[in-house]
Amino acid sequence: MMLISVYQKLTRTDKKGRTSIYLVLVKAGMRANINTGIKAMYPLIRVDGASGIGVYFDKREPLGSVKQKRLEQLYWAAEEYAINNPKMRPDVLKTALTALIRTDSRKGQLIAAFEKYIKESGLTDSTKAIMERTKNKVEEFD
Repeated sequence: MMLISVYQKLTRTDKKGRTSIYLVLVKAGMRANINTGIKAMYPLIRVDGASGIGVYFDKREPLGSVKQKRLEQLYWAAEEYAINNPKMRPDVLKTALTALIRTDSRKGQLIAAFEKYIKESGLTDSTKAIMERTKNKVEEFD
């Protein structure tokens, strides 16, 4: 039997005071934490007995609804993959789910595209300033 749940590591925060959100895989006596890349300022709200992932972001959480949707997408993708591969060994399943969830290989591509566009497109100074602010906001978002 395999179980996937959501866990927030409240004991470790980053420089901005945010905590990491993990998917926890439990199969054949093995427990594996898979970092989703999502961070939260406030503790998740756990709803026992609720259908779905059973956790919600606090209403005060910046971009909480976006983070909620992303967490749900990751959860259901992991759940579907695990169900479709029932004979996969737990360690191999963890590696596969980590690759499915984490997008580190694409990290920085959007920022690089912003920088290239700002540099090479002949924008006016005011448009460049707007693009810089937008790039900074994208960089700040988890």
